[in-house]
Amino acid sequence: MIIEQRDQSRRLNDELITAITEPLQKAVGSSASQVDQMVSKLATSLSDGLVAAMTITSDRLESASSKLAGLANEISSAAAQFSSAAERTAVGLDGAAQRLEAVSEKLSNAGSELADAAAPMVQTASETATATRQIANASTEMVDAARTAISSEKDVAVTALNTIRDQIKTFEARAASYDGQLEKAFRSFSEEIARSISEVENHSNNVHGQYADALATLQAVIENAKAFQPESQRPAQ
Repeated sequence: MIIEQRDQSRRLNDELITAITEPLQKAVGSSASQVDQMVSKLATSLSDGLVAAMTITSDRLESASSKLAGLANEISSAAAQFSSAAERTAVGLDGAAQRLEAVSEKLSNAGSELADAAAPMVQTASETATATRQIANASTEMVDAARTAISSEKDVAVTALNTIRDQIKTFEARAASYDGQLEKAFRSFSEEIARSISEVENHSNNVHGQYADALATLQAVIENAKAFQPESQRPAQ
């Protein structure tokens, strides 16, 4: 009789371990897959957006820098001629007037070229702001996806825990049909498992709460980035 009860107890334990292992493995696998997908998508979106923005900015600024370097030479030349004309004013007002006219023309041309060189810089600022908004939009989508993944992962964990509880109740009822002492021992075992599950649930809730706070902070940073507008694009006061 004792040997039979011991065999029955051992068989119940083996079946219970098998029953509660399966939902736990499914929960762990599902959670890991969702987190991997979220991290991969976030890295791809941010990397692509930043590379595009940096490439556009570098090309535009390099072009504007070359034009401004040429303008510096033109203005320096005009200043030198103006100085020379001033020194010769005493010799003849007519000669000075002619030189001043030439200097004026050079300064006028330099001003036009300066305006032309400024245009690409304004365009660069505009395109950089556009790229920043695109990155912010992609980041917003990733925050939403992360929230969805967190919620889904938590649902999987809760489902697994409920499945384990149901399995424990089923085995407790089977134990009662064999022997009263076995039922009592099994109930104690069930209570310990239930207490452990409760602690796991509390820990999971705390982790998800902290993750949600971090996502809320990231959301605020992204919204601030969306609101950014370069000085060159702001309306005149």
